[in-house]
Amino acid sequence: MELSGHVAIVTGAGRGIGRATALELAGMGADIVVAELDQPGAERTAAEVKGLGRHVSVVRTDVTSRADLKAMADRPRAEFGRIDILINNAGIYRAALPLDVTEEHWDAIMNADDDRPEARRDRQPRVDGRQDRQQEQPAL
Repeated sequence: MELSGHVAIVTGAGRGIGRATALELAGMGADIVVAELDQPGAERTAAEVKGLGRHVSVVRTDVTSRADLKAMADRPRAEFGRIDILINNAGIYRAALPLDVTEEHWDAIMNADDDRPEARRDRQPRVDGRQDRQQEQPAL
């Protein structure tokens, strides 16, 4: 597959599967946006992408932050003029025995890892730049 002229955002691209995905996409010709919370990891991946001859942008991104997600979508549109591919790879893992999992522990994992559309809709901006209609939230 040839991806020249395409721009890919990869969350969690600083290591592991995200890094491997970013490098594979770059190897196929895509320019890469490294969306990562760990800056040293992000910079290492960016250097490898540059070594493949591709353009790269690093955006510090906490996937649980709506402001960071907006910046993650806005910056590549400004730098590259487009977004073609979005890889939602970022996540966290905290080892614990089932009876040791606290509500805070559970919420941290679910806020980062839950990729159901209905879970992300309220915190992930549209990459195409259009605005979603705001839905009324029922009072509890």
